[in-house]
Amino acid sequence: MSHDTLFRISEHVTAPGVSHGDLFLLTPDAESLVTYDIQGLDLISLVERFQKRTDLEACLGEGEIWIKRKANHRLHYWTFSGDISGDRGTLREVCRGRLIEFPGGWPEATALKIYDVPREP
Repeated sequence: MSHDTLFRISEHVTAPGVSHGDLFLLTPDAESLVTYDIQGLDLISLVERFQKRTDLEACLGEGEIWIKRKANHRLHYWTFSGDISGDRGTLREVCRGRLIEFPGGWPEATALKIYDVPREP
């Protein structure tokens, strides 16, 4: 897997008090975003740790989060935050960065390691 793959983790609130994480992967030749689900409790833990630190790898503890494959999403979601059309909830960015390791072939479920990169202005 190329180190040119970027990620974005967003919280997707679908109802009051109900949310999950969307992990979007952007590859250099992307026509859509490879997308994974982060379960709600894992996302809450990640958000709480991230809010207390600036170093994402330290925030993740051992540097791994568990994810499950879902349908690819449009490139629009790489930068989108706000209310999703069709009353499908709200999306907000939690963090973004660059992949260090990832198994080839976009597996159905796996763990990945990530580290922080500066945000673009």
